Amino acid sequence: MGLDAVELILSIEERFGIEVSDEEAANILAVGQMQNLILSKLNISDEETCLTQQAFHLIRKTAMTAFGVSRKALKPDTLLDSFMPRETRKEDWLRLQSGLGVFQMPDLARPTSVVTVVTLLVLLILVSTSWYGALKGPFGPWFVTGVVVAVGVGWVGAKFTQRFKTEFREGYSRVRDLARYVVARHPELLRRPRSKTWTLEEVKCLLREVIVEQTGVSKFDGSSRFVADLHLD
Repeated sequence: MGLDAVELILSIEERFGIEVSDEEAANILAVGQMQNLILSKLNISDEETCLTQQAFHLIRKTAMTAFGVSRKALKPDTLLDSFMPRETRKEDWLRLQSGLGVFQMPDLARPTSVVTVVTLLVLLILVSTSWYGALKGPFGPWFVTGVVVAVGVGWVGAKFTQRFKTEFREGYSRVRDLARYVVARHPELLRRPRSKTWTLEEVKCLLREVIVEQTGVSKFDGSSRFVADLHLD
């Protein structure tokens, strides 16, 4: 089992409050198998209520109040950027969070171009100092210096580019994505305080959130394989 897979298992154990043995983890190849394993370790309720539908209605009501969006304009597949433009997205995101009454929402991300520039700058510093050290010697101290400077530049770059975090993260671009997030992270908003029982829908939504967080992949189903499709090593 690779480190990525270990991180995924640890996150699942933490979020669901269960333990997954090494033997069980080794036999899990696909998302559906992981879901079945989780279900076998939890007390599952027979409740048939559609929680994602309730979450959608809550988000729609909040968006109508906060942004003046018409009821007909908000559907599960509506793109969030249709009523939260990039220019005011940070403020709008906080407004939506406040309207829902939650303390946490999926964090906005930096544009790919910004991440690319910072990454290239860090690599340039590291390669340049290593190359200079190889020519002038001794290599070791120059390499260490390059690593220290590169880490420092990366840290400063991360802090400086906070202001550019205006993109929706992978897997959180539509209203339906937020509905699943609410079910997974804030069931209390749906009059489902976290207790000893879970619904099948809660398990599916929370498992999806964990997988998206750990892999960055948002398009998968029960047959998707962790190594071949989600690229876990």
